[in-house]
Amino acid sequence: MPPVKAFWSITAYGADDFLIDNPLQRYALGDRDPLVFNKDGSLDLWMQADPPPPEWAANWLPVKAAERFLLNARLYWPHETALDGRWNLPAI
Repeated sequence: MPPVKAFWSITAYGADDFLIDNPLQRYALGDRDPLVFNKDGSLDLWMQADPPPPEWAANWLPVKAAERFLLNARLYWPHETALDGRWNLPAI
């Protein structure tokens, strides 16, 4: 998980730099959402156009099919490890 003292979020923006319109009206995911964790405690977030299996719907951040998008991660009150490069976001 992102090393923060407050909270974190990931927001998806379209190629036009605006939030991506979607049927869920969901524009970001973060630690304040009711995310579903894997049995080993890890977390998978689904950033895709098509819905994931129903059991992972809480972790879905909708984007548009065949369109570019930008993900912006925000770490509020980050720990030193996030600031000095010892921690990095996992690859997508």
